[in-house]
Amino acid sequence: LNPTVLTLLNYTTPRANYTLNYTISNYTLTGGTQSPTNSTNVVLTLIDLDFNAIKALLTLGTSVNNTYLSITAGFVRDMNGNMVVPIAMAAALKAQNVILDATSPQLLAFSINMSSNMIYLTFSETVSAGTFN
Repeated sequence: LNPTVLTLLNYTTPRANYTLNYTISNYTLTGGTQSPTNSTNVVLTLIDLDFNAIKALLTLGTSVNNTYLSITAGFVRDMNGNMVVPIAMAAALKAQNVILDATSPQLLAFSINMSSNMIYLTFSETVSAGTFN
């Protein structure tokens, strides 16, 4: 399994005919780990870099209507070595389900620079800059 050939996309118009659609945002994974069992169902665990980058794209991954996936033939092979049938961006597959983030971010660390008057905060996940009080 090669997660770096998987792209998540958001389209602006219905996908029924796969025409006259364009993407608002997309993100191609940079890594990940898959479930170790040979099966027709595979779980891909995102790396933190990808997970946080997707969360930062507010128009992607928030409903089935804005979450699509495309893959190239190099994504995975069957038990006989045959490559998966690719799914082009123009015919991206719509998500069957999207479970929204319900995990609160945690402040993991901070540092302070008394010369520059700055505090640096590190959170467990992407946070919205406009929500600081």
